Amino acid sequence: MAEPPKKRQRRHLVLVRTPKHPLEKDPYHLAARLAAQQPEQNDADLELHHLAILETQFCNQDKLRSAVEQVHAAAAADSDPPTWDGVVMTSARSVEAYCAAQRDLAHSADRPLPAPSIPFFVVGHPTCTALQRAPCPPCQEQVFGAEESGTGERLAEYIVQHFHAAQSGEPTSSMKKRPRLLYLTGDKNRDTIPRRLAAGNIDFDPLQVYSTSPSPAFATNLDAVLAGVEATAAGGTEEDEGNDEQVWFALFSPSGAAECLAEMRKRRLIPPSPTSTPSHPTTNGSHPFPSESDSPSPTPSNPDYSHLAARIRFAAIGPVTEQFLHEQALPVHAVAEKPEPSALLEAVLRATT
Repeated sequence: MAEPPKKRQRRHLVLVRTPKHPLEKDPYHLAARLAAQQPEQNDADLELHHLAILETQFCNQDKLRSAVEQVHAAAAADSDPPTWDGVVMTSARSVEAYCAAQRDLAHSADRPLPAPSIPFFVVGHPTCTALQRAPCPPCQEQVFGAEESGTGERLAEYIVQHFHAAQSGEPTSSMKKRPRLLYLTGDKNRDTIPRRLAAGNIDFDPLQVYSTSPSPAFATNLDAVLAGVEATAAGGTEEDEGNDEQVWFALFSPSGAAECLAEMRKRRLIPPSPTSTPSHPTTNGSHPFPSESDSPSPTPSNPDYSHLAARIRFAAIGPVTEQFLHEQALPVHAVAEKPEPSALLEAVLRATT
């Protein structure tokens, strides 16, 4: 006798990031649609929620335009030796700032910008893809690190090995010249890349090209998502009773995670910060249910969602965000093998089975 078909589970996946517009072109939206079209590969239905957490502002635009101009000028046949031996980009935001500077230069130039001739080092495929869509991108053979790196630490190691290998075949006189890189950053960066480059005898010029700040609409939008989760559960059938829907929060950076967790704590979804009240994940991988004594009291502007706390799950885009969650004494139920949409969806779906 054939076994009855396995009941499919509904899971809410909250992507704590600003989606691309139009939404139909957002890579995570597309990955979720693709997963939905392959129901035989998983037994969970994902209901996707987009929750913008940070707003981006470009900065030091004059300095960046000057730097981009030097990068492109180095490609001219009659140019002086290049100022830098490569450009380092660790996020799509830094690429967006670079592209904005390219567009400004293109509008003011009397001829098209020449394609860059120096290498670009990027973290992961999303950054690489964004760079290839630039108004004047480097040729594909000049973009390195996308396959080999998923974190800043791995990219830094790759860069060091890249230049050491290049120098090993050069004359001794050429090896005395230390490589110098242009390193485009945001306002919230760890010192992982600078420390490794310095240890590898590689000089670099950091240039902050963007900053991020919390979205003023995040708290309101979070409440809307949670209210929607409640409404979905209330509309379930009798056979859904006792089968609470998991609510997954996918986090993409320590800075974004910090803002999100602060609002979740105000709503008693997770325990207080370990800096104020010690709290540790339980042995079964769930986080302890916040009690009346250890959670901030909800206010009229911060509704109490403690009844959803047991259903919360966390997914991290990579090891840096995973480490931050552990430092917050929170369990991490899924980690993407690479910082890519398909890898994140696969990690979440594996963890739901």
